[in-house]
Amino acid sequence: MPMKMCNRCKQLFPISGFYKHPETSDGYFNQCKSCIKIIRQEERKLFSKERKEKMEKATIEWKKGTPEKVKATARKANRKYKGKYSEKIKARGRISSLIQKGKLIKPLHCQNCHDFTYVESHHYKGYAPEHALDVIWLCLKCHRQAEKMKVS
Repeated sequence: MPMKMCNRCKQLFPISGFYKHPETSDGYFNQCKSCIKIIRQEERKLFSKERKEKMEKATIEWKKGTPEKVKATARKANRKYKGKYSEKIKARGRISSLIQKGKLIKPLHCQNCHDFTYVESHHYKGYAPEHALDVIWLCLKCHRQAEKMKVS
C-alpha cells in the first residue's frame, strides 16, 4: 500500500489516512485525517467565538435602538415566569421574609456536606403552600445535585 507524509505532523501514513482531494497531484489532501480534524476543531472554536461576539454586539445595538420594545419583551417574560412559577416565587419570598424578620435562622454550613460556605434553601418537598417552609440548607454544589436527582 502506498505511503504518504503529512505536511503538518510530518508522519508517514498509508494513503487511506488521507482524505481525497481532486485538485492535488496525487488526489489526496496534504494533511492526514487526524490533522484535518484538529484544524477543523480549531476553526469551529474560532468561528463560534467570532459569531458569539457578533451576536452580542448586534443585541446591544438592538437594545439601544429600541428601548420600548426591550422593556415590553422583559415585562412579557416576567409575567410568563410569574404565572408559571407563582408557588415557587411565593415560597422563596416567605423564606426570605422570615430570615429578614429573624424568625428563621440561615445556617453557616451545608446540611449535606457540612462545608462552611454560602448556603441556599432547598424546598425538598416542593413549593406547595403547605410545604413552603420545609427546606434544607445546601451549598451550591449539593443544591445542584439535589435538583438533578429531583428531575430524574
